[in-house]
Amino acid sequence: MFEQLRKNIFTFDTTKAIGSTIGIVLPVYLGIHFQEFAIGFCVAMGTLFTFLPNTDGTLKHRTFGMVYGLILSLIISGLMFVGFKLNNTIFLILFSICIFAVSIISVYGFRASMVSLSGLMAVVMAFAARKYNLELIPLLSLITVGGLWYLILSSFLHFIFYRRTTAASLADCIELTADYLRIRENLNWHNSKDETELRKELLKTEVSLNEKHELLRELLLSKRRNEGQSNKTNRFLLIFLELLDIYELAVANNFEIQEIEETLGEYFQKTDSFRKINQANISDLYKLGESLRLGKSFYKEENNWLILQNAEKEIKSYVEIVGLPEARAGAIILRNLQDYELKQMEKIESALRVYSNYQSGNKFSENSETLTQFIPTQDYNWKVILENLSMKSTVFKHSLRISLAMLVGIYAGEWMPHQNSYWILLTIVVILRPNYSLTKSRAINRIWGTLIGAIIGVAIIWVFKNHLIYGVVSIISILFGFAYVQKSYRIAATFITLAVIQLYAILIENPEELIKYRILDTATGALISFFAVYLLWPAWEFGNIKTTIAEANDSLVQYLKQIDRIYHTKETVDSTYRLSRKKAFIDVSNLSAAFQRLTEEPKSQKEHLSQVYASVTLIQTQLSALAALGTFMQSHQTTPASEEYDVLIQNIVRNLEIISTFLETGTMEAEDHESEIISAMEKLEFKYNQLEEIRNKQLSEGAYRPMDLVLRTQLQEGKLITEQLKWLYNLSENQKQIIQHI
Repeated sequence: MFEQLRKNIFTFDTTKAIGSTIGIVLPVYLGIHFQEFAIGFCVAMGTLFTFLPNTDGTLKHRTFGMVYGLILSLIISGLMFVGFKLNNTIFLILFSICIFAVSIISVYGFRASMVSLSGLMAVVMAFAARKYNLELIPLLSLITVGGLWYLILSSFLHFIFYRRTTAASLADCIELTADYLRIRENLNWHNSKDETELRKELLKTEVSLNEKHELLRELLLSKRRNEGQSNKTNRFLLIFLELLDIYELAVANNFEIQEIEETLGEYFQKTDSFRKINQANISDLYKLGESLRLGKSFYKEENNWLILQNAEKEIKSYVEIVGLPEARAGAIILRNLQDYELKQMEKIESALRVYSNYQSGNKFSENSETLTQFIPTQDYNWKVILENLSMKSTVFKHSLRISLAMLVGIYAGEWMPHQNSYWILLTIVVILRPNYSLTKSRAINRIWGTLIGAIIGVAIIWVFKNHLIYGVVSIISILFGFAYVQKSYRIAATFITLAVIQLYAILIENPEELIKYRILDTATGALISFFAVYLLWPAWEFGNIKTTIAEANDSLVQYLKQIDRIYHTKETVDSTYRLSRKKAFIDVSNLSAAFQRLTEEPKSQKEHLSQVYASVTLIQTQLSALAALGTFMQSHQTTPASEEYDVLIQNIVRNLEIISTFLETGTMEAEDHESEIISAMEKLEFKYNQLEEIRNKQLSEGAYRPMDLVLRTQLQEGKLITEQLKWLYNLSENQKQIIQHI
């Protein structure tokens, strides 16, 4: 636990939690102290509404989000104030319109969804503020004061902690990359842990890693473009670019352990040195992440290059023992493992040099215009909302769903005999999500968190009869509650419930009655949310999975075309190639996340789950094969593209485009190019065999002499290109068959 606290001390979530705790606690404390709780409460409301859209990113984007959240909450608070004075029917119509209009804003992305949450919270908190009988202008003025207070506070904390939080985000990315390499190593080398669990863990890590990549693109590239170059920003950017290459290399290195075992046989232990290098690389990444997080110097205990030299000796030993040409297949496998570990080591060593300031990070060849292409952008045009005003839109259906659920929540609150029925609405707002799996997860975590928090809260009230203790516990609970909102909703719900209970223990004599109602309200709101997402226009993942598969498939096509372009032209990898690679990785990651959500839905909605799983696996494997081609192409001097290569590439692209057409129209184009493809494969095999004959002739002419670098590279290229193209073509054929059954 201490290690987790130390890791999280300078993260954005922690600094944000510190700001929100100060921003909410101080006005509430002053309100209680001066017996003006209503004023303190309304100022704290303004802080809450402004705090919610404060998501990780650049200062400009965060500030705009907070300002929009405050403005929206003021508008909604004003409308609710007016609505309370109208008759019940008109109020309910206005209430429903407000909920729908605020919810549809989330169509603009994550930051907009948090602005939307501010608006929804304004609807709920209007019920809480209503009992203080404030007039409209004083109410809006107090909310504005709270919002401005938090804006100033968050800007101050940004000024103090920004560099540390950026370093913490980069450290998170480094450690996630190390996690990804560790899980892949366990999968590749058949370690004891269950393979199914490892694959689930790998999918989650992959999704988290791609999210962290997007955040760092915004933080580092936007900062460099807007504020100019600085030593620290450039060093962080260079480290980040190395991490992207390390990730691509890991995806590309998807070897079959059975093939290695069969080829090496009794000499399989010759791979031990390569595993040691991989483990040393992973260890170096973890140490780099820790050093960066804590701002300390990096100390390298082990020389990985010595391990690599031992690996080279193992290859030579294997060749000498088995003899050529029999040892060639095994030697090529070992050489490919060596190449992979060498490239990873070079990337990691480069990142370490940048961090240690041994290598200057002041100059960077990309210009700001090029960098801008890699920054995530969002279209805020009004047409986006208009395009989503249909039942085809998930956001539109969710907006209708939450509007009806909130109406049910109001009626449930009126029917149930207690004072604070708006807790039901609050529970619906924080639990109900567009998809079933997340709503179910949040409902369970919310109920458990509320129960645990209530038990702890009651125990503290019974044991201690001291308002000072209640206040201290409440402040600490708010801090931990906000810090864990993104990391663990159950922990966050526990601490927030505990904080509310301690606050009530300060304000009223017998809070036990309200605690009982809070649990009841939470359960009611959770049940309404669950039934709403299950019965009202449910957005089952299977209904969207074809679209997600199509997007990933299209990205693979574009990535393959860019690889083909670079292979033909022999040009240096450019931004167009990198952008296609980035999109392919993100879209395949999105597909993995969608499949994960699909597995968590009811059995009745898991149609053709095995076929979907097979399709997802094939797409991930195709991405791995493409990454292998791309990384080999970048790090080796390749030969001119052959006619046979072009034939296979064209047919792979054709197959992938046929798949996209089928997913869009439901029709499969029938084509027969089998003889052409078989001929191309045989010719590629023949060319590779010719290279082997050249080497065999060299060996037959005299004593053993090392293979020259050109021939070795040609053999590696011939084997990799032949195998990867055959593999990609077979994968695309399999995908064509499977996709017809989804």
